[in-house]
Amino acid sequence: MKKETQISIARISLMAFVAVLALSCLLPTFTGEFAVWFAASGLVIMPALFLGGNKQRWAAGFGILLVLGMIMYDHISYKRKIKNWLEARDVAILRVFAKLETELAQTKKLEEINQGDIFKPGYMYWSAPSLLAADWAAVVTGTVTDVKKLQRTPYMTQYQGKIKVNEILFSRPVKRDNLVKAEYIYCDGGFKGLRPGDKVIVFLVEYEDGYAIADFTGGNCQLGLKIASFTAPAVDAVKDRLKSGHISKKYYELWRDIDAKEFDTYLKSLNMVKETMKYKKTNKKS
Repeated sequence: MKKETQISIARISLMAFVAVLALSCLLPTFTGEFAVWFAASGLVIMPALFLGGNKQRWAAGFGILLVLGMIMYDHISYKRKIKNWLEARDVAILRVFAKLETELAQTKKLEEINQGDIFKPGYMYWSAPSLLAADWAAVVTGTVTDVKKLQRTPYMTQYQGKIKVNEILFSRPVKRDNLVKAEYIYCDGGFKGLRPGDKVIVFLVEYEDGYAIADFTGGNCQLGLKIASFTAPAVDAVKDRLKSGHISKKYYELWRDIDAKEFDTYLKSLNMVKETMKYKKTNKKS
Protein backbone atom coordinates (compact mmCIF):
# COMPACT_ATOMS: atom_id res chain seq x y z
CA MET A 1 0.00 0.00 0.00
CA LYS A 2 1.34 3.41 -0.97
CA LYS A 3 2.38 5.85 1.74
CA GLU A 4 -0.07 8.47 0.47
CA THR A 5 -2.93 5.95 0.71
CA GLN A 6 -1.95 5.02 4.24
CA ILE A 7 -1.84 8.70 5.24
CA SER A 8 -5.28 9.23 3.69
CA ILE A 9 -6.70 6.21 5.59
CA ALA A 10 -5.12 7.50 8.81
CA ARG A 11 -6.69 10.94 8.29
CA ILE A 12 -10.08 9.39 7.56
CA SER A 13 -9.62 7.22 10.69
CA LEU A 14 -8.88 10.30 12.82
CA MET A 15 -11.90 12.18 11.42
CA ALA A 16 -14.11 9.14 12.05
CA PHE A 17 -12.71 8.89 15.57
CA VAL A 18 -13.61 12.53 16.28
CA ALA A 19 -17.12 11.96 14.86
CA VAL A 20 -17.72 8.78 16.85
CA LEU A 21 -16.29 10.34 20.02
CA ALA A 22 -18.57 13.35 19.58
CA LEU A 23 -21.55 11.08 19.07
CA SER A 24 -20.61 9.06 22.16
CA CYS A 25 -20.79 12.23 24.23
CA LEU A 26 -23.97 13.56 22.66
CA LEU A 27 -26.12 10.48 22.08
CA PRO A 28 -27.00 8.09 24.96
CA THR A 29 -26.98 4.39 24.16
CA PHE A 30 -29.88 2.04 24.64
CA THR A 31 -28.26 0.73 27.81
CA GLY A 32 -27.78 4.20 29.20
CA GLU A 33 -23.99 3.81 29.30
CA PHE A 34 -21.25 5.14 26.96
CA ALA A 35 -18.62 2.37 27.24
CA VAL A 36 -19.70 0.75 23.96
CA TRP A 37 -19.38 4.04 22.11
CA PHE A 38 -15.97 4.69 23.62
CA ALA A 39 -14.80 1.21 22.62
CA ALA A 40 -16.06 1.81 19.07
CA SER A 41 -14.20 5.10 18.83
CA GLY A 42 -11.04 3.31 20.05
CA LEU A 43 -11.38 0.74 17.25
CA VAL A 44 -11.99 3.45 14.65
CA ILE A 45 -8.70 5.18 15.51
CA MET A 46 -6.55 2.02 15.16
CA PRO A 47 -5.82 2.50 11.40
CA ALA A 48 -4.35 5.94 12.20
CA LEU A 49 -2.11 4.39 14.84
CA PHE A 50 -0.69 1.72 12.53
CA LEU A 51 -0.87 3.33 9.06
CA GLY A 52 -0.39 7.04 9.65
CA GLY A 53 2.68 9.18 9.83
CA ASN A 54 4.25 10.50 12.98
CA LYS A 55 1.64 13.22 13.46
CA GLN A 56 -1.27 10.83 12.88
CA ARG A 57 0.27 8.25 15.24
CA TRP A 58 0.79 10.83 17.99
CA ALA A 59 -2.78 12.00 17.51
CA ALA A 60 -4.04 8.38 17.53
CA GLY A 61 -2.05 7.62 20.70
CA PHE A 62 -3.50 10.68 22.39
CA GLY A 63 -6.98 9.63 21.22
CA ILE A 64 -6.54 6.12 22.65
CA LEU A 65 -5.38 7.56 25.99
CA LEU A 66 -8.39 9.88 25.91
CA VAL A 67 -10.72 6.95 25.20
CA LEU A 68 -9.19 4.88 28.02
CA GLY A 69 -9.59 7.82 30.40
CA MET A 70 -13.19 8.30 29.36
CA ILE A 71 -13.91 4.57 29.78
CA MET A 72 -12.45 4.66 33.30
CA TYR A 73 -14.41 7.79 34.11
CA ASP A 74 -17.58 6.20 32.72
CA HIS A 75 -16.98 3.06 34.81
CA ILE A 76 -16.47 5.07 38.00
CA SER A 77 -19.50 7.22 37.18
CA TYR A 78 -21.57 4.11 36.50
CA LYS A 79 -20.60 2.57 39.84
CA ARG A 80 -21.49 5.83 41.54
CA LYS A 81 -24.85 5.85 39.79
CA ILE A 82 -25.53 2.26 40.86
CA LYS A 83 -24.54 3.11 44.43
CA ASN A 84 -26.82 6.15 44.46
CA TRP A 85 -29.64 4.11 42.91
CA LEU A 86 -29.26 1.36 45.51
CA GLU A 87 -29.20 3.92 48.32
CA ALA A 88 -32.28 5.64 46.90
CA ARG A 89 -34.00 2.26 46.58
CA ASP A 90 -33.16 1.35 50.17
CA VAL A 91 -34.45 4.71 51.39
CA ALA A 92 -37.65 4.24 49.39
CA ILE A 93 -38.14 0.72 50.80
CA LEU A 94 -37.52 1.97 54.34
CA ARG A 95 -40.07 4.73 53.78
CA VAL A 96 -42.63 2.19 52.53
CA PHE A 97 -42.02 -0.05 55.55
CA ALA A 98 -42.19 2.94 57.90
CA LYS A 99 -45.47 4.01 56.30
CA LEU A 100 -46.86 0.46 56.58
CA GLU A 101 -45.79 0.22 60.23
CA THR A 102 -47.43 3.57 60.96
CA GLU A 103 -50.65 2.51 59.22
CA LEU A 104 -50.59 -0.84 61.05
CA ALA A 105 -50.08 0.89 64.40
CA GLN A 106 -52.92 3.30 63.62
CA THR A 107 -55.16 0.39 62.59
CA LYS A 108 -54.39 -1.53 65.78
CA LYS A 109 -55.01 1.59 67.85
CA LEU A 110 -58.29 2.21 66.05
CA GLU A 111 -59.33 -1.41 66.57
CA GLU A 112 -58.53 -1.13 70.26
CA ILE A 113 -60.57 2.06 70.50
CA ASN A 114 -63.46 0.58 68.51
CA GLN A 115 -63.43 -2.88 70.04
CA GLY A 116 -62.41 -2.34 73.63
CA ASP A 117 -62.51 -5.49 75.78
CA ILE A 118 -63.30 -8.67 73.84
CA PHE A 119 -64.68 -11.64 75.75
CA LYS A 120 -63.97 -15.04 74.14
CA PRO A 121 -66.13 -17.90 75.43
CA GLY A 122 -65.71 -21.44 74.13
CA TYR A 123 -68.11 -23.15 71.75
CA MET A 124 -69.54 -26.64 72.36
CA TYR A 125 -69.83 -28.39 68.98
CA TRP A 126 -70.63 -31.76 70.53
CA SER A 127 -73.52 -30.57 72.73
CA ALA A 128 -77.04 -29.48 71.80
CA PRO A 129 -78.85 -28.73 75.07
CA SER A 130 -82.39 -27.43 75.14
CA LEU A 131 -82.37 -23.65 75.45
CA LEU A 132 -85.28 -23.63 77.88
CA ALA A 133 -83.93 -26.44 80.07
CA ALA A 134 -80.33 -25.23 80.10
CA ASP A 135 -78.85 -23.72 83.24
CA TRP A 136 -77.89 -20.29 81.95
CA ALA A 137 -74.66 -18.89 83.34
CA ALA A 138 -74.93 -15.60 81.43
CA VAL A 139 -77.32 -13.93 79.01
CA VAL A 140 -76.25 -11.08 76.73
CA THR A 141 -77.96 -9.03 74.04
CA GLY A 142 -75.93 -7.67 71.16
CA THR A 143 -75.48 -7.00 67.45
CA VAL A 144 -73.53 -9.26 65.12
CA THR A 145 -70.65 -7.29 63.60
CA ASP A 146 -68.69 -9.98 61.78
CA VAL A 147 -69.26 -13.52 60.47
CA LYS A 148 -66.56 -15.68 58.90
CA LYS A 149 -66.99 -19.11 57.33
CA LEU A 150 -64.09 -21.53 57.75
CA GLN A 151 -63.96 -24.95 56.05
CA ARG A 152 -61.83 -26.84 58.58
CA THR A 153 -62.29 -30.26 56.94
CA PRO A 154 -64.55 -31.60 54.15
CA TYR A 155 -66.97 -32.62 56.92
CA MET A 156 -66.65 -29.65 59.27
CA THR A 157 -67.54 -26.01 58.62
CA GLN A 158 -67.09 -23.34 61.28
CA TYR A 159 -68.93 -20.04 61.44
CA GLN A 160 -66.88 -17.68 63.57
CA GLY A 161 -68.14 -14.27 64.52
CA LYS A 162 -68.15 -11.25 66.76
CA ILE A 163 -70.95 -9.48 68.62
CA LYS A 164 -71.06 -5.94 69.93
CA VAL A 165 -72.58 -6.20 73.39
CA ASN A 166 -75.72 -4.16 73.99
CA GLU A 167 -76.55 -5.34 77.53
CA ILE A 168 -75.55 -8.10 79.93
CA LEU A 169 -78.92 -9.25 81.21
CA PHE A 170 -77.55 -11.83 83.59
CA SER A 171 -74.20 -13.21 84.68
CA ARG A 172 -73.10 -15.42 87.53
CA PRO A 173 -69.41 -15.85 88.18
CA VAL A 174 -67.80 -19.18 87.36
CA LYS A 175 -64.45 -20.46 88.58
CA ARG A 176 -62.28 -19.07 85.76
CA ASP A 177 -64.36 -16.11 84.52
CA ASN A 178 -66.75 -13.42 85.60
CA LEU A 179 -68.64 -11.78 82.76
CA VAL A 180 -69.24 -8.40 84.35
CA LYS A 181 -68.24 -6.11 81.48
CA ALA A 182 -67.38 -6.65 77.83
CA GLU A 183 -67.74 -4.55 74.70
CA TYR A 184 -67.48 -7.45 72.27
CA ILE A 185 -67.97 -11.21 72.38
CA TYR A 186 -65.98 -13.36 69.97
CA CYS A 187 -66.63 -17.06 69.45
CA ASP A 188 -65.23 -19.58 66.96
CA GLY A 189 -68.64 -21.13 66.33
CA GLY A 190 -72.40 -20.59 66.54
CA PHE A 191 -72.86 -17.96 63.80
CA LYS A 192 -74.38 -20.17 61.11
CA GLY A 193 -77.24 -18.35 59.39
CA LEU A 194 -76.36 -14.99 60.94
CA ARG A 195 -75.18 -11.85 59.18
CA PRO A 196 -73.64 -8.56 60.33
CA GLY A 197 -76.39 -6.33 61.69
CA ASP A 198 -78.49 -9.15 63.14
CA LYS A 199 -79.56 -8.65 66.77
CA VAL A 200 -79.33 -11.65 69.06
CA ILE A 201 -79.74 -12.86 72.63
CA VAL A 202 -76.71 -14.98 73.47
CA PHE A 203 -77.03 -17.67 76.13
CA LEU A 204 -73.90 -18.97 77.83
CA VAL A 205 -73.60 -22.03 80.04
CA GLU A 206 -70.87 -23.08 82.44
CA TYR A 207 -68.32 -25.49 81.01
CA GLU A 208 -64.98 -26.57 82.48
CA ASP A 209 -65.04 -23.72 85.02
CA GLY A 210 -65.59 -21.13 82.28
CA TYR A 211 -68.35 -19.84 79.99
CA ALA A 212 -69.33 -21.53 76.74
CA ILE A 213 -71.94 -21.21 74.01
CA ALA A 214 -73.69 -24.41 72.96
CA ASP A 215 -75.56 -25.24 69.77
CA PHE A 216 -78.91 -24.85 71.52
CA THR A 217 -82.16 -26.47 70.44
CA GLY A 218 -85.36 -24.58 71.13
CA GLY A 219 -84.00 -21.28 69.82
CA ASN A 220 -84.02 -19.82 66.31
CA CYS A 221 -80.21 -19.64 65.96
CA GLN A 222 -77.18 -21.45 67.36
CA LEU A 223 -76.42 -18.64 69.80
CA GLY A 224 -79.94 -18.72 71.24
CA LEU A 225 -82.40 -16.21 69.87
CA LYS A 226 -82.35 -13.90 66.88
CA ILE A 227 -84.55 -10.87 67.57
CA ALA A 228 -85.89 -7.93 65.60
CA SER A 229 -84.88 -5.32 68.20
CA PHE A 230 -83.67 -5.00 71.76
CA THR A 231 -87.23 -4.13 72.81
CA ALA A 232 -88.73 -7.28 71.24
CA PRO A 233 -91.12 -9.37 73.40
CA ALA A 234 -88.52 -12.16 73.53
CA VAL A 235 -86.23 -9.86 75.57
CA ASP A 236 -89.00 -9.32 78.14
CA ALA A 237 -89.68 -13.07 78.19
CA VAL A 238 -86.02 -13.82 78.93
CA LYS A 239 -85.88 -11.13 81.63
CA ASP A 240 -89.02 -12.57 83.19
CA ARG A 241 -87.51 -16.07 83.18
CA LEU A 242 -84.32 -14.73 84.78
CA LYS A 243 -86.30 -12.89 87.45
CA SER A 244 -88.85 -15.57 88.35
CA GLY A 245 -86.83 -18.68 87.56
CA HIS A 246 -89.56 -20.10 85.30
CA ILE A 247 -91.54 -19.23 82.18
CA SER A 248 -94.67 -17.21 82.95
CA LYS A 249 -97.88 -18.29 81.29
CA LYS A 250 -98.21 -14.99 79.44
CA TYR A 251 -95.08 -15.93 77.46
CA TYR A 252 -96.14 -19.51 76.65
CA GLU A 253 -97.30 -18.61 73.14
CA LEU A 254 -94.10 -16.70 72.42
CA TRP A 255 -91.86 -19.65 73.30
CA ARG A 256 -94.18 -22.06 71.49
CA ASP A 257 -94.00 -19.90 68.35
CA ILE A 258 -90.20 -20.06 68.45
CA ASP A 259 -90.06 -23.87 68.78
CA ALA A 260 -93.29 -25.64 69.69
CA LYS A 261 -91.74 -29.09 70.03
CA GLU A 262 -89.01 -27.95 72.41
CA PHE A 263 -91.45 -25.87 74.44
CA ASP A 264 -93.87 -28.76 74.88
CA THR A 265 -90.98 -31.02 75.87
CA TYR A 266 -89.95 -28.41 78.42
CA LEU A 267 -93.48 -28.25 79.91
CA LYS A 268 -93.63 -32.05 80.11
CA SER A 269 -90.32 -32.10 81.96
CA LEU A 270 -91.69 -29.55 84.44
CA ASN A 271 -94.84 -31.62 84.95
CA MET A 272 -92.73 -34.70 85.51
CA VAL A 273 -90.75 -32.84 88.18
CA LYS A 274 -93.98 -31.68 89.83
CA GLU A 275 -95.42 -35.18 89.82
CA THR A 276 -92.19 -36.53 91.30
CA MET A 277 -92.26 -33.91 94.06
CA LYS A 278 -95.92 -34.74 94.86
CA TYR A 279 -95.09 -38.44 94.97
CA LYS A 280 -92.19 -37.83 97.38
CA LYS A 281 -94.39 -35.66 99.66
CA THR A 282 -97.15 -38.29 99.69
CA ASN A 283 -94.68 -41.04 100.62
CA LYS A 284 -93.27 -38.94 103.45
CA LYS A 285 -96.75 -38.37 104.92
CA SER A 286 -97.61 -42.05 104.70
